[in-house]
Amino acid sequence: MKPHLSHVALDHWGVNTKIFSPLIEVESYFVENPESTLPIVLIGNVFKDLTLRPSVLTDEKENDKFYESMSNLKKDYYSDSDKIYLEDESGRIELISENSEWLANLVTGVTIAVLGLANENGQFQVTDSCTAYPTFTETDEASGSALDDEDSSFVLLVSGLEFGATLLSSTTENESVDEVASLELSAQMLADFVSGRLGGEDHARLASRIGRVIVAGNSINSASRTLAKARTVNAKNQNDMKDFSKQLDLFLFQVLGSCPVDVMPGSLDPSNNSMPQQPLNACFTPNSNRFSTFTSTTNPYDVTLTTQGDERILLGHAGTPVDDIARQVPKKSPVDILKDTLSWGNACPTAPDTLPSYPFRDIDPFVIESSHLPHIFFAGNQDEFESKLVTSSSGHQTRLVCIPKFSTTREAVLVNLKTLKCEVLRFGI
Repeated sequence: MKPHLSHVALDHWGVNTKIFSPLIEVESYFVENPESTLPIVLIGNVFKDLTLRPSVLTDEKENDKFYESMSNLKKDYYSDSDKIYLEDESGRIELISENSEWLANLVTGVTIAVLGLANENGQFQVTDSCTAYPTFTETDEASGSALDDEDSSFVLLVSGLEFGATLLSSTTENESVDEVASLELSAQMLADFVSGRLGGEDHARLASRIGRVIVAGNSINSASRTLAKARTVNAKNQNDMKDFSKQLDLFLFQVLGSCPVDVMPGSLDPSNNSMPQQPLNACFTPNSNRFSTFTSTTNPYDVTLTTQGDERILLGHAGTPVDDIARQVPKKSPVDILKDTLSWGNACPTAPDTLPSYPFRDIDPFVIESSHLPHIFFAGNQDEFESKLVTSSSGHQTRLVCIPKFSTTREAVLVNLKTLKCEVLRFGI
């Protein structure tokens, strides 16, 4: 990432710009040039010192409180007293700027280049900055619907099916039965739509143009994780838990008769907790695994699809990276956070600091390479649907999609692979 960012910095500030990497070189430079007023460029990784972040060291006497705070995904960790540092293997330096909003929106793990000067307090006063892909700007949407072009194909994005969720969260037996029936019926309507069995001829023609279904995490409300959070569950629910994976398998089995399906794990699914999450075990979907068109994938996940001779790169995750960043920055919409991660060139920048991750030694699997920029970049399990179309200076367009939780919204997203327009489909009753 640093070599790429060095080229971006030279393009942004001119070929005569003096770049320091590693950071230790800055100290000797100012010792030799104490009166220098020429701005310099530093390249490194951001570290955000979150004063409100729970710590097992400071909260060791209140372990229950610590684990409760860590499991609360809606808790905000940012505050006005947070400090931002730029660091590499040689050291770190504190960043300050008159643009407080820019500082507040940085998170740990982002690789950036900053232009400025060191002050007498050993801080670096930033006057400008650039990221790996700084030129992505929002694009005005063309008129018309994603369904207008009858020759193009679609990818259907859905997340948060959460089979079994309502059984475990309901407060009364009647509420549990009603909610389960509602969610199961909505999921069946979705399966019937993709299979061409729902609606009239127009719906059947639309379904025939769906080239792939991607299930972006949280397909099963994992019994073990629900038990860990709720601590207690009644005998009836314990028996019901055995059926959750069967419900998912039946749902996938019906859809697979019409088109390929890719299933990603999420934070609620029975998979490992650290990123990248590994594919769901085949024992959860024995019938679906008989299909050659079924793929149990990792999270994050990328795939290249071909439509009318053009390749479309899809990249996305089950939403945990967006949720983690949202806790560390001032109020910001999920789709704007998704745009930031694209500009930073890292799908999961906060891993492994605040987001558990496997300790890779030589590579960062979450880095978005310039040769593999996505055309569709999605995040699953969001509270509501959001979407934006962004364009780089070279003309590369990326559709950003926040996929709503199906278990609460009964919504899925249909994306046109040719025009990159998207349409929300609702399967409520």
